[in-house]
Amino acid sequence: MPLTSLARKPPVPVPAIRHPQRPYVKLRKIGQGSFGSVYLVRSSQGATLVMKTVSLHGLPVKEQRAAMNEVRVLQARRHDHLIKYHDSYVTRAPDSKLCIVLEWASGGDLAALIHNRRKAGNRFSEPEILRMLYQMCSALAYCQCAADRHSNRGGCARCDMN
Repeated sequence: MPLTSLARKPPVPVPAIRHPQRPYVKLRKIGQGSFGSVYLVRSSQGATLVMKTVSLHGLPVKEQRAAMNEVRVLQARRHDHLIKYHDSYVTRAPDSKLCIVLEWASGGDLAALIHNRRKAGNRFSEPEILRMLYQMCSALAYCQCAADRHSNRGGCARCDMN
């Protein structure tokens, strides 16, 4: 193999470029980040989901690769205590956006739950804490094992809770 072919970086893999015929209806904006926005959406089947949009227009290639890698990671992860991936696509230029559709956690996130409990002066019970801790550790162990398998470091046999 010639050395020049080793030096070239592979092209940025992207989800299928398509402009869906409005399979998702935006209900409201629920978040904003430095690279995009997050919307509560309804699918054409009536499911309530979340759509994360990332503007690709003018984004450096390195950041585009990171965004596409996020899609690959989300597609590969399947665990009861992780948000589920549903769909992704890239809208057409000139305003190209990566759209990632995910499960909606209707109960909110842990930070909001803690905030609301603290505000109400309502402490968590020991069984509630143990259940949440189990869910977090289970999801973290799954992600670590998946990362080990992906990097060929021996899979889950190397996972431990040291």
